[in-house]
Amino acid sequence: MRNLKKGAYRRLFLLPACLLPLATPAETACPAEHVDEYSSVRYVHDGDTVHLEDGRKIRLIGINTPELARDSMPEQARAQAARAFLAKALSVHDNRVGLVYGREHHDRHRRTLAHLFSPEGDNFQAQLLQQGLAAAIAHPPNLAYSDCYAQQEWAARCAGRGIWSDPEHAALRADDLG
Repeated sequence: MRNLKKGAYRRLFLLPACLLPLATPAETACPAEHVDEYSSVRYVHDGDTVHLEDGRKIRLIGINTPELARDSMPEQARAQAARAFLAKALSVHDNRVGLVYGREHHDRHRRTLAHLFSPEGDNFQAQLLQQGLAAAIAHPPNLAYSDCYAQQEWAARCAGRGIWSDPEHAALRADDLG
């Protein structure tokens, strides 16, 4: 393993595992066991942050989407696609959402941390992951759904969807390890 390219350790996956049965479809993946509150989204800031009608800024727990351009930082590939996908998915439900809060309710930027669900219980984070428009992340103590989110990411990786079709994100094949 000494000949791995820089950064390859974090991208090293056993690709034969992709031959195993994949995760469930996004519509039914990672369903809500309960909902803490229902609200309405005023607008989608980016793929992992929304603003509610009451002014709260919600950071979606368990995922990270490509960043939009800001300050001197350029926009990351598929950032607009992630935002557009989430906005469209929300609009199907008249922007009504169920919120399931994490054990830790706020992040260091004072955003409310929550999992976002449709009124029917469909998980929006799972949908973004299945489309390859997000990567699963885990920040203790907010680990609810983390295993399910990892499965959704893996399914998108195996299918080469979204960001996982981009060379900088794609899993390395064994013969690329040189």
